[in-house]
Amino acid sequence: MKYLLRLFTILGLITVLAACTTVGGLSRYQVKVLQEKGFTYDKDDGWKLALPEDLLFSVGDYQLNQNAVISLEKLGQDLKLIHLNKLKVQGHT
Repeated sequence: MKYLLRLFTILGLITVLAACTTVGGLSRYQVKVLQEKGFTYDKDDGWKLALPEDLLFSVGDYQLNQNAVISLEKLGQDLKLIHLNKLKVQGHT
Protein backbone atom coordinates (compact mmCIF):
# COMPACT_ATOMS: atom_id res chain seq x y z
CA MET A 1 0.00 0.00 0.00
CA LYS A 2 2.79 2.44 0.90
CA TYR A 3 4.51 1.51 -2.37
CA LEU A 4 1.42 2.51 -4.40
CA LEU A 5 1.05 5.76 -2.47
CA ARG A 6 4.69 6.64 -3.17
CA LEU A 7 4.32 5.70 -6.83
CA PHE A 8 1.24 7.92 -7.28
CA THR A 9 2.93 10.77 -5.42
CA ILE A 10 5.98 10.55 -7.69
CA LEU A 11 3.80 10.37 -10.82
CA GLY A 12 1.83 13.38 -9.61
CA LEU A 13 4.99 15.40 -9.04
CA ILE A 14 6.32 14.48 -12.47
CA THR A 15 3.07 15.65 -14.05
CA VAL A 16 3.16 18.96 -12.16
CA LEU A 17 6.82 19.55 -13.04
CA ALA A 18 6.18 18.77 -16.69
CA ALA A 19 3.37 21.32 -16.76
CA CYS A 20 5.69 23.93 -15.25
CA THR A 21 8.13 23.61 -18.14
CA THR A 22 5.66 24.90 -20.72
CA VAL A 23 4.30 28.32 -21.62
CA GLY A 24 1.28 28.46 -23.85
CA GLY A 25 1.54 24.73 -24.50
CA LEU A 26 5.14 24.93 -25.70
CA SER A 27 8.36 23.49 -24.30
CA ARG A 28 11.01 25.67 -22.68
CA TYR A 29 13.19 25.27 -25.76
CA GLN A 30 10.39 26.36 -28.10
CA VAL A 31 9.68 29.36 -25.87
CA LYS A 32 13.38 30.30 -25.86
CA VAL A 33 13.57 30.17 -29.65
CA LEU A 34 10.37 32.20 -30.07
CA GLN A 35 11.67 34.85 -27.69
CA GLU A 36 15.01 34.96 -29.52
CA LYS A 37 13.06 35.58 -32.75
CA GLY A 38 11.20 38.51 -31.15
CA PHE A 39 7.90 36.82 -30.30
CA THR A 40 6.02 37.89 -27.18
CA TYR A 41 3.40 35.93 -25.24
CA ASP A 42 0.02 37.30 -24.25
CA LYS A 43 -2.17 35.04 -22.12
CA ASP A 44 -5.28 36.08 -24.07
CA ASP A 45 -3.90 36.10 -27.61
CA GLY A 46 -1.00 33.66 -27.42
CA TRP A 47 2.33 34.17 -29.19
CA LYS A 48 2.73 37.24 -31.40
CA LEU A 49 5.39 38.68 -33.65
CA ALA A 50 4.97 42.26 -34.78
CA LEU A 51 6.95 43.18 -37.89
CA PRO A 52 7.64 46.75 -39.00
CA GLU A 53 5.46 47.75 -41.95
CA ASP A 54 8.40 49.09 -43.94
CA LEU A 55 10.10 45.71 -43.67
CA LEU A 56 7.24 44.00 -45.47
CA PHE A 57 5.75 46.39 -48.01
CA SER A 58 6.97 49.26 -50.12
CA VAL A 59 4.86 52.43 -49.93
CA GLY A 60 1.72 52.06 -52.05
CA ASP A 61 2.41 48.40 -52.88
CA TYR A 62 0.57 45.26 -51.87
CA GLN A 63 3.33 42.75 -52.63
CA LEU A 64 5.96 41.74 -50.11
CA ASN A 65 9.39 43.08 -50.91
CA GLN A 66 12.19 40.58 -51.59
CA ASN A 67 13.89 41.11 -48.21
CA ALA A 68 10.61 40.37 -46.44
CA VAL A 69 10.12 37.17 -48.44
CA ILE A 70 13.62 35.99 -47.53
CA SER A 71 13.15 36.90 -43.83
CA LEU A 72 9.77 35.20 -43.60
CA GLU A 73 11.02 32.06 -45.35
CA LYS A 74 13.91 31.85 -42.87
CA LEU A 75 11.54 32.37 -39.95
CA GLY A 76 9.28 29.62 -41.27
CA GLN A 77 12.20 27.23 -41.56
CA ASP A 78 13.34 28.06 -38.02
CA LEU A 79 9.83 27.45 -36.65
CA LYS A 80 9.62 24.11 -38.43
CA LEU A 81 12.93 23.07 -36.82
CA ILE A 82 11.34 23.43 -33.38
CA HIS A 83 8.21 21.59 -34.55
CA LEU A 84 5.90 24.59 -34.82
CA ASN A 85 4.13 23.70 -38.02
CA LYS A 86 0.97 25.80 -37.75
CA LEU A 87 0.57 29.55 -37.45
CA LYS A 88 -1.96 32.25 -38.11
CA VAL A 89 -0.93 35.30 -40.11
CA GLN A 90 -2.80 38.58 -39.83
CA GLY A 91 -1.93 41.75 -41.65
CA HIS A 92 -2.99 44.56 -43.90
CA THR A 93 -1.47 46.96 -46.38
